[in-house]
Amino acid sequence: MKSIIAAASIFGGTCDPAIQSAAESSAVTVAELRRMTGAEKRKALRKLGVTESQMVPFLRSAQHVIACDSFATDGAVDITCALPRRSAHTFSQLSGVELLEGQYDPVSSHGPTRRAAVRGTSRREHGAVGLRNQGATCYLNSLLQALYHLPLFRQELYSLPVTEGTDPNDSIHLSLQILFAHLDERTDACETTQLTKAFGWTDSDAFYQQDVSELHTLLLDNLSEQLVKAKRENFVKHLFSGVLRSFLVVPEKQYEKKLAPEDFHALTLVVKGCSNIYESLDLLVTPVHLNGSNQYCLEENGVKAYVDAVKETRFEKLPPVLFVNLVRHDWDVVSGSLSKVLTRWEYYDELDLASYSVEAEVETCQYRLHSVLVHAGHDARHGHYYSFVRKGDTWLKFNDETVEVVSPDRVFGENFGGTSLNYWGSTAFRPATAYLLVYVREASRSDVFDGAESIVIPEHLRRQLDAIERAEAEARRADADLHLTAPVDLHDLTDADLTIDVGSLGRVKRISETAPRFEKQKTLAALVPGAQSFWTYAVRESGHLHVEKMVEPTTVVDDLPRVFPHTIPCIFAAPFHASAVCTHQFFDALQGNVRFVSLEPVPEPPVSVRGRIDVVQGLFSTACDVVQECGDRRVQDVSDDQVVAAGETYIWFDSSQQHPREFFHFLRHKVTVHLHSCDFRKGWPTLGVLDVADDTSYTQLQRLVAEKIGCEKPSHLRFSKFNPETGCPRPQRLPAKDATDVKSILTMPSGLLSDRIYVDVCEVPAVEADESNYIRFELFSDSVRYVSTHGVVLPPAGKFNVGDLIAACRNAAGIEEDRAMRFVDVWKGRFYAVYSDHAAPFTEQFQALADYRLEFVPEKIEGISDDLQMLINVNHMTRTATGFTPHSDPFTISIAKTDLASDVKRRIAHKLKLPVETVSAWKPAITLNKEIIEVTEDTPLCDQLQKVHEDPAKVVFALEHTPLPGTRANTNWRREEGVKIRT
Repeated sequence: MKSIIAAASIFGGTCDPAIQSAAESSAVTVAELRRMTGAEKRKALRKLGVTESQMVPFLRSAQHVIACDSFATDGAVDITCALPRRSAHTFSQLSGVELLEGQYDPVSSHGPTRRAAVRGTSRREHGAVGLRNQGATCYLNSLLQALYHLPLFRQELYSLPVTEGTDPNDSIHLSLQILFAHLDERTDACETTQLTKAFGWTDSDAFYQQDVSELHTLLLDNLSEQLVKAKRENFVKHLFSGVLRSFLVVPEKQYEKKLAPEDFHALTLVVKGCSNIYESLDLLVTPVHLNGSNQYCLEENGVKAYVDAVKETRFEKLPPVLFVNLVRHDWDVVSGSLSKVLTRWEYYDELDLASYSVEAEVETCQYRLHSVLVHAGHDARHGHYYSFVRKGDTWLKFNDETVEVVSPDRVFGENFGGTSLNYWGSTAFRPATAYLLVYVREASRSDVFDGAESIVIPEHLRRQLDAIERAEAEARRADADLHLTAPVDLHDLTDADLTIDVGSLGRVKRISETAPRFEKQKTLAALVPGAQSFWTYAVRESGHLHVEKMVEPTTVVDDLPRVFPHTIPCIFAAPFHASAVCTHQFFDALQGNVRFVSLEPVPEPPVSVRGRIDVVQGLFSTACDVVQECGDRRVQDVSDDQVVAAGETYIWFDSSQQHPREFFHFLRHKVTVHLHSCDFRKGWPTLGVLDVADDTSYTQLQRLVAEKIGCEKPSHLRFSKFNPETGCPRPQRLPAKDATDVKSILTMPSGLLSDRIYVDVCEVPAVEADESNYIRFELFSDSVRYVSTHGVVLPPAGKFNVGDLIAACRNAAGIEEDRAMRFVDVWKGRFYAVYSDHAAPFTEQFQALADYRLEFVPEKIEGISDDLQMLINVNHMTRTATGFTPHSDPFTISIAKTDLASDVKRRIAHKLKLPVETVSAWKPAITLNKEIIEVTEDTPLCDQLQKVHEDPAKVVFALEHTPLPGTRANTNWRREEGVKIRT
C-alpha cells in the first residue's frame, strides 16, 4: 500500500504521517489489490485513515499502481511509469485491468513499450495460431479454439471416415477436420470460411452474431449424428455428455422414485441472484417442494392420493470434459429486450462436484479449468467474444487472429463481472464476463491431453490439404500474373461490313474481371495487326456510343490508364487511318434504344449528311430521316445542304415512327418510381417499378400506371405523395388535374425528390372524387374483423347528417340487416371520433387516408338493466420505454358495472371469438393520454375507470401485449431466430 500513498501526490492527493505509517505496516500486495472490487479498495484505504474527501486521488493512485505493476520485471513497482494513452472503454493488454476512462500520462509522455501481441507467425513460441474473423464470427472462433485444444477430441475427429470425393463445403466434419489440420500445421491465422459454408451459412450470415452455447450444442449434435450414421462409437457423447437424474421423494410414505434421466452436452447455470459457481450449482439442485395445490398424485394398490413430495436433482454421470453455459441474460420489461446480467460472479480453477453427485467417487468429481469463453459488451445481443485456453501450465488468450500469453490474473478476476472504478472514482460495470467455462476432470486429464504430440493427420485428410495447397499456390501465381496484365475493353472493327449493337460493346464502368486482360508492354498495333487507327469511345447514359479521340497505334497497354484514369480503357480498332471521324447511329423506336452503325472518316471532298444514307441501307422498310446529336441528350434537325463534319454523331430513324427528339426528352427527364398500394392493412405493398418522365401529366400517369398494374379504368386511379416523417402516404390526395405532374408528386417539403407514389383505385373517376365529397370506409363485423372496403359519394360537408352518412354507407356495403350501426374514425389504433347520433349534422372534412369504419352498435348485455351496465372502449397496446403504443383494431364492448377485470376479459374473448386463455395472457391496464394505470383484480373495473376520470368514456381499457425483442441495429447484433447449421 505504500506505493499507492507515494503515487497519490501525482493525482493531487495529500496524506499525513499517520496514513504513511499505516501504509508501511500494511500487508496488502498489489496482486491482492488487483483482485479487489471498488468497495473493497475503499475499505482498505479507510483502514489506513483515508477520509471520503480524500478518497478519489487515492483510488486513482491505486489504479495507476496496478497498471504499472505489469511492467515490473524484478518485482519492484515503478510508480513513475507512464501508461500509453488509450481511448475510453478499451481493455488494457498491459495489466489485465480496464483502463480508467479519460486516463492520461501523469508524469511524462514516455513509458515502457507495450508488450506486442504474439501472432500466428510466432508459433514456435507457444505452438498456437488464431482464426480470422469473417465479420462477426468471434463467437465461433472462441468455441473452435476451446475444442481444438482438447487433443482427445481432435484425435477422435481425425478418425471419422470420409467418403472419397466428398466436398468439404457440404460436410461439416470434413471441413472441421481440415480446419484443425490447418491449426496443426500453419504459422498464420486460419480461415473458417469453408466450415461456415458447410454449416449452410451465406456470406451475410457471417455478419450476424449468434449464441455460442447454442452453436456448441448444434455442432456436437451434428457430429453425433455422423458417428451414428458411420456406426462408430460416439466419442462426442463419451467425452462431453453428462446425465442429470431427478428423484421424487414422499417422506411420509417412505416412497422414492427415479425420474427419467436428462442428458446434457453443456451444464446450464443461472448467474442472476448468485455470486459464484457453487451458489449457481446449489440453485440447480435446490429441492422443489410439491405441496398445496401442486401436490403429487401417488397411486398405491389402485388407490390415488395427493401427498406432499420433494423433487431432488443430482448428477448421475459426469463427463470427462464439462462445458458450463452461464445464463447471463434477463428480460427487461421496460425496454422490451434482453439485457445482460453484469453482476459479479466468481468461478474457480478447481471445481468439486462431489456434493452434487449420486453415489459418485470423489476422484471422478474433481475438475480443473481448461478454457474460458468471454463476452465483452454491456448488451446481451451484441458485443465481442474471445477465449482463454490453458496449454500446459500457460494460459493463452485467443482474440480472433491474435494469440497472446497471459497471466492467470487475466483469466479470473477480470472476467467475474461486477463493478470497477472509473477515473473519477465512481463505479461502473465491467463489460467483460465469462460466458462459457470448460472444465476437464482431473482423473481424465491423461486420457484427454496425453498423446497430443503423437496425433497424425490421416491420409485422406492429407490429400485434401495437398489439394488446398495446390489451389492456393495457383491463386498466388494468378495474382502475380495479374500485375503483368491490364484490362482493356478492345473491339476490332476492321471488318468493313461489321455492324455492332451498343449492348455488345458493354458499358464504360465495367468491372475489370469482365474485360479481357492484355500484357502491359504490348502495343495496340500488336494486339490488332490489321487496324489502321485506334479510337477511344464512351457509352453515354442515353445508351448510344460516342467516339472521343484517336490513340496512337504505338501506345502500350500500360500507358492507357493515363487516357482513362477512372475507368477501364475502351478502344475501337478501325480499318482506316484518318485524323477526323464521324459516327452514324440508328434509333430503333420499337426497341427504345440507339444502336451503333458505323464509324467512318470525314470524306474529302465534303458530302451532305443525307447523301450518306447508304450507311443505313437495309435497316428501313420505309422512308428514313436523320438528326444530329448536339449534347446534353438533345438532337437537332439536319438541313438538306448540311455536310458531314468531324466529331459529330448522326442518328438515323424511321420517319414513320417516333421521333428521336421525344426519346431523348424522356431520357433527360426520366425518373424511376416505385408504385405502392394505399392498402395500409397489407403494409403499403409494392405494385411495381415504373420509368417515367418527371413532366408526365396526371392523366398520362394514370394511363401508364393502369397499364403497369393491370387496371381497366385508368381514370379511377388516385395518387398520394410520400411523407418522409411517417414513412407512409400523406393523408391528402393530390388533385386529379394535368397541372399535377410527376415531379410535383415526388417533391418532398425539403425540395428533394422521393422515389415512390401511392396508388388508390376509386369506385368513381378521380376527377369526380375530387369535385365531390368522396369517402372510403371499411366494413367490420361484430367480432372486430375486417370484412370489405367500399367508397361512397356524399353531398358537401355540412349539408347532410350522420344518419344520411350511415344510410349511404349501408347502401354501398349492401347491408340489409335491420340493426343500428355507427360510423367510426380510427387513428393509429385508437378511436378518434364515433358518430352514432343520426340527427346530428356531419361537418367534418373527410381525410383521404383516414381509417373510417362502419360497424354495428355494440349490443347490450341481456338480463341486466341499462343503469347497471356501460360501454367501454378497448385498445390493444404494447408498453415502450417512454409510454405505450396502441395497435391493431380498437372496439367497444358492454360490461356490467360489477364486472372485475377477469370478467371483462371473458366478455372480450366472447366478442372477439378467441380462446379465454389467449385473452387472459394480455395484461389489463387503463390508459389516459400517455399515462398507464395498473388494474387491480379485487375492484370492479367500472369503479377503477371512474377513479381515473369522472367520465369513463374519456379513458380506455387497454390490453397489453408482450413486447417483441428489439431488432438489430448493426451487423454484430444477434440474429433473433437463433443459430442454424445444415443437417
